[in-house]
Amino acid sequence: MLDAAARIRAATGHEVVAPDRYDGRTADDAESGIRIKDEIGGDEPARRAAAAAAPYAREDTVYAGGAVPLPGRGPPVH
Repeated sequence: MLDAAARIRAATGHEVVAPDRYDGRTADDAESGIRIKDEIGGDEPARRAAAAAAPYAREDTVYAGGAVPLPGRGPPVH
């Protein structure tokens, strides 16, 4: 995600923010990522994302996100 933010920043000159919703933890595979999210609990990652976005709430702000579909689980749901 940080690499994607850097590429967008470099290509466009726009301010790009990639908030850390998982306490700096990363995962090597989808199942590990789900475990991290579950350990943090419930809606906390979404709450953290909303709090990180709040200072940028202006009429000209664009929010974007990404998700990886998990095998056998269908498309990501947010």
